[in-house]
Amino acid sequence: MKKRIGIAAAAVVLIAVIACTVWITQREGSRGILYRVTGAEGSAYLLGSIHIGSSVMHPFGDTLTEAMADSEVFVFETDTSTDESLAQLAARQTLPEGASLQTILGNTLFDDITAAYKALGLNTAKLDSRQPWAVINTLAVYSSAAEMGVSDVNKAISLGVETAVREYANSHHKRFAYLETVDEIADTMESFSGDLNRCLLQDEADVILGRKSTFETDTIAQWPQWWRDGDAEAFRDFYRFSFLSADTALYEEYEDKLITQRNAMMALRLDEMLQGDGTYFVTVGLLHLIGEDGGIPALLREMGFTVEQMAQE
Repeated sequence: MKKRIGIAAAAVVLIAVIACTVWITQREGSRGILYRVTGAEGSAYLLGSIHIGSSVMHPFGDTLTEAMADSEVFVFETDTSTDESLAQLAARQTLPEGASLQTILGNTLFDDITAAYKALGLNTAKLDSRQPWAVINTLAVYSSAAEMGVSDVNKAISLGVETAVREYANSHHKRFAYLETVDEIADTMESFSGDLNRCLLQDEADVILGRKSTFETDTIAQWPQWWRDGDAEAFRDFYRFSFLSADTALYEEYEDKLITQRNAMMALRLDEMLQGDGTYFVTVGLLHLIGEDGGIPALLREMGFTVEQMAQE
């Protein structure tokens, strides 16, 4: 529940101070969750991405834009821009011939997913042939946008961190590199247990169908401001709470497969890149950076790199 504080005589002064602070913050631009990595040879910037966003996150501040200008190679998790990679991804999102999503999920959950698709105006014609993880990802885009208070999903995607960074890299003719192949990320998603898939799908359907409690929704609405402020600790606190309130076994499976194992692999590939000269601008999902023990910054420190979170100057 939001707390309201009554202000009497000092109201005018306080409002003036707040307005000035907001004006200064807007002029500064977003800090983002940004780290600087330095080693004996190469160096890198690590930026934690929220894949959809709002106008609060833009424009990027000087520290972010200078880091991008300083970088020669822009690195992302996987290639989702070329025709070849998109065709490969589309193929991996389809169930094997003869398989049925309704059979995998059961009638009750499948009906909820169908209702969620219809509520969003999505075509259900091919729903029964989709991999569970593909449906999870589709619904997550819409539910996250709704929780952030953004009604236009296409606009939310265009305001996402990765989209903005890709546009900058393209417009400045930067080179691209990737930390994972399409098959590797698809293999990871297909390794989720049936129980985990059902849990994630039910959660997404409940948000879209209006069944979810408002606490997490209210919190997710703050993500763009946390990102703008560079507040990594706020994101850590959110995920600590998520862990405490979730099914422990399923959360541990999710974290291990989607985050921990991939962090180890991505850190090794970054280590290989940084053995040579050059400066890299690396954009990965925020969850890969904020873990205090198994996050990519922590793993790179263990490998001998100096890693520091950067603040807006």
